[in-house]
Amino acid sequence: MTTDLLTSFTSDIVSYLRSNITDPNTARSGNFIYPDMFNRRATMPRITVITTNVESSDGSRDIDGSKYYTIYFDVDVWVGTKIIFTISGSKYVPSKLLDYLTDKVIDVVDETFEDNIRVLSLTRNAVIDMDSGLDNILKKKISYVAEVI
Repeated sequence: MTTDLLTSFTSDIVSYLRSNITDPNTARSGNFIYPDMFNRRATMPRITVITTNVESSDGSRDIDGSKYYTIYFDVDVWVGTKIIFTISGSKYVPSKLLDYLTDKVIDVVDETFEDNIRVLSLTRNAVIDMDSGLDNILKKKISYVAEVI
């Protein structure tokens, strides 16, 4: 059950993000939001969703007989440093694009999961500027904890 829940939960997040965030790279056809680790050969920008941990309840907080889980997940935003994108007529240098996409992710996740019947609570733990470990790539990590049934 836990694997099915995680797959479904991650798929929901990716779907919500894909439906609500437009890819600034208009030269690309396809998606730029994925439920997996970053691929260093990927075109930029890129958003990845990764579940980092899951805990099941001990039964004391189960709701109406439904098992309760705590899911820890990260949404990472990756932006290349060698290209400038234009969004709605405005130029976005890499650092500005990184902030823009990070804000979009936060808006979508916070608003979408507020109304999701399975999600009992959602907490944004941190927004962290990260060293991507790769040349010419900027990264921000948004860490969340969700309590779901």
